[in-house]
Amino acid sequence: KIILITMLLTSLFSQVSSGGVPKSIQAGLSTVVPSVILPHVDKDALLMEDEIEMAKDVPYRFGTPIDIQYNLDNSGIWEEITNGRIWRLSIKSENAYSINLLYDRFVLPEGAELFVYDKKMETILGAFTHKNNKSHETFSTSPTKGDFSILEYYEPHGVEFPGEIQINSVVHAYRDIF
Repeated sequence: KIILITMLLTSLFSQVSSGGVPKSIQAGLSTVVPSVILPHVDKDALLMEDEIEMAKDVPYRFGTPIDIQYNLDNSGIWEEITNGRIWRLSIKSENAYSINLLYDRFVLPEGAELFVYDKKMETILGAFTHKNNKSHETFSTSPTKGDFSILEYYEPHGVEFPGEIQINSVVHAYRDIF
């Protein structure tokens, strides 16, 4: 049930991005980014659960949520560049087909950009900007391919207020939705 809700919330709260190229690439920063490794997900047990639930006419499930609390202050790394700073964090969920992120805090100042991409940069989501701010201050991003997802937040110098991004759940896809 949680995954069906997640899929509905993703389409409800995620927004159209404005495109562009992550600033770390433009600035020539190292591709080495601090990583957090999530707990092991027992794919076989989840698939067995799904077999039992199918008989009960339960909605299709492709992933399982992992509760976390990562934000701009307690994880990742900040790096200074010309005209601003960049925060990056990589999240690894071993053997996931894809990863999508749910945010319980999402407030970006004008000029800031958030990108989310996989290690091979086959899936690049963003740029998400202040235009994606909502009154409920939550957000979600679509899945990125593979078991490794990188968040990159750029904040220019002189913004009206510091941005707030907090990820509260990672959905580990144990089925290949791509």
